[in-house]
Amino acid sequence: MQWTFLMLIHMVSFHFRPEAKVHLSEAKAQLQAIGRSIPEVLSLYVGEDVVHSGRSYDLGLVVTLKDEQALMVYNDHELHRPVKAFLAPLYDNAVAVDFIVS
Repeated sequence: MQWTFLMLIHMVSFHFRPEAKVHLSEAKAQLQAIGRSIPEVLSLYVGEDVVHSGRSYDLGLVVTLKDEQALMVYNDHELHRPVKAFLAPLYDNAVAVDFIVS
């Protein structure tokens, strides 16, 4: 018997405004908290950049979810909305990729 396990990976990197970098720890804490509180989240990793190269972003987020429907639920979850509102004025650029792995 061959097993096929599909899951969706949601990755986001945030480039914070220079004056907003003092809020990195709080942003990390808020993201970690929702990872423990939203049932659709299978795992959530968040961390501050440690390399500080010219191409580095300041905060990275990796979330695993069952599928695209779970991503939609996560993205519009009542606990996620205030975190997105907190983050929005802190960063000047964010990049994301969402992909399915098996």
